[in-house]
Amino acid sequence: MYTPSWAGEENHTGALAEDWELVNADTFIIHVRPGVYWHNKPPVNGRELTAEDIAFNLELHYDNDRCPMRNGRSFCLGGLKSIEVLDVYC
Repeated sequence: MYTPSWAGEENHTGALAEDWELVNADTFIIHVRPGVYWHNKPPVNGRELTAEDIAFNLELHYDNDRCPMRNGRSFCLGGLKSIEVLDVYC
């Protein structure tokens, strides 16, 4: 597995990401934590959070010129070429 210099020994996970991996310099996989649900209100109506939701959010922010994520200030998306959903949780 590819390990960039900034990765170090820390495990960078949170409430929504169960794990992540850098396959190579161009491929970053986020594993969504199963069992996380949206609030029980329209339009999501309490359904489970999926990788499609994460991809939608990243694409929405990356395509918005006003979003700080676009310039890599809060998350490095500067070299982003594409976002793909592999399955429900990746």
